[in-house]
Amino acid sequence: MSLKKIGLTGGVGAGKSTVAELLRKEGVVVIDLDAIGQQLLDKNRTVRASIRNLFGEAAFHGDQINRKAIREIIFTDVTKRQKLEALLHPLILDRFNKLSAKAQSERHSVIVCEAALLIESGYHKQLDGLIVVTASETTRLRRLMERDHISESLAQQMIRSQLPQSEKTKHATEIIDNDGDKTMLHHRVTEVLARLKTAISSSLFC
Repeated sequence: MSLKKIGLTGGVGAGKSTVAELLRKEGVVVIDLDAIGQQLLDKNRTVRASIRNLFGEAAFHGDQINRKAIREIIFTDVTKRQKLEALLHPLILDRFNKLSAKAQSERHSVIVCEAALLIESGYHKQLDGLIVVTASETTRLRRLMERDHISESLAQQMIRSQLPQSEKTKHATEIIDNDGDKTMLHHRVTEVLARLKTAISSSLFC
């Protein structure tokens, strides 16, 4: 049985990472592309030099990446965000492909590829399915303000800088609503996972 790659995405503040953690607890291999990007920022010397050229000294606290400063810049400067994505995406996907090959060698039948910009980057077209996590804008704003300790204005900018949620769901093979509590979310994740397993075992994927 070939390895099936399922995407997991959602607008900022929707709860994509929470869904990913629930999937991991169910034994699913989840590869976080955004985490790979953070590792590149922290450890890859070539990437760090490019970041310094692109964002200047504001991108660093001493020798440490200033993630908050970079986040604020890329959510207000489209050109710099695109340059950052062009720098990181090829390196991230190369690492993902190597991890996918490892998972297949370990006889996993499915892996989940988690990333905020799966659709925007076009990478979702190379996957076998796509889970989109959704939540109301009110809920997303509250989560962002509480999580990142930011103003409502910046939280709104972060949401509006991304593809609208209504557009993301057009590409989904599964939608998980995350406007309820964690118990409800766990139930929905379990349902989606059961459908995925059934589809794989029944050879419903191409």
